[in-house]
Amino acid sequence: MFIDLLILAVLWLGWCLLHSLLITPRADGLFHRLLGQRIAWFRLGYNLFAIISFLPPALWMLALPYPEFLVWRWPWTFVKALFWGVAGWLLYEGFRVYPLREFLGLDQVGRFRRGEAEAPPAPLLRDGILARVRHPWYAAVIILLWARDISPQDLVTSALLTGYLLVGVRLEEAKLVAAYGEEYRRYQRQAPRLIPRTPLSGRLKGFRGPDRP
Repeated sequence: MFIDLLILAVLWLGWCLLHSLLITPRADGLFHRLLGQRIAWFRLGYNLFAIISFLPPALWMLALPYPEFLVWRWPWTFVKALFWGVAGWLLYEGFRVYPLREFLGLDQVGRFRRGEAEAPPAPLLRDGILARVRHPWYAAVIILLWARDISPQDLVTSALLTGYLLVGVRLEEAKLVAAYGEEYRRYQRQAPRLIPRTPLSGRLKGFRGPDRP
């Protein structure tokens, strides 16, 4: 079992590291120099590469035979269903506010094929679910990683991917602060990072002290 799980950990760590390195400022500058105007294809290619490179660790995880040792049993199945409901709500509301075609890279490719200039930086999004939480999709994925029956391979996967997402949030926020400056810092004070703000949390704000980014 140890060797199987070690291989799984190495595969996930390799995926996380490669996935992160490709979007660092240094890599971004390199790809801009190499591709020129064809950089419009980068986002689409990056997403496709992320999906394809996700398959080896995912398939290895699914192939391991070790059974679950942490199982949600009644009445905890109700709590599990509640978590899944919250995750589904976060995903759905995120789809409503994020520009999905831009996220996938389809708009960039469309502009390139029409000979249009690169779009100017988008305004900071703060509508809908983003008024309650800054990273709804990150939060939803973390919930889904843990609100399930856990086998040894699931534990390794959930722990590593959760760590990757938490680091990714911090790196993404550093880029957003660099792009939007004080506007994003104000937004950090208005909306929590991962735990959605509710009407009750607003009432308890005075007991918690000022919001922190």
